[in-house]
Amino acid sequence: MLLKEIGQVRFLIKMAYFKLSEATEKELVESAVLELRSLEIKHGYLLNKLKKEQNKK
Repeated sequence: MLLKEIGQVRFLIKMAYFKLSEATEKELVESAVLELRSLEIKHGYLLNKLKKEQNKK
């Protein structure tokens, strides 16, 4: 389950990079950057959670 969520977040990060590359308006660039940063934080959280679960085994 956790691996699936990590995969989904990675896909969303790729999409956010695409949005950023296509954005032309200042507000859209800022929105894409914020979305990307948010997803990167979530990705890091999920990776740490996975590591903790693996260390319990």
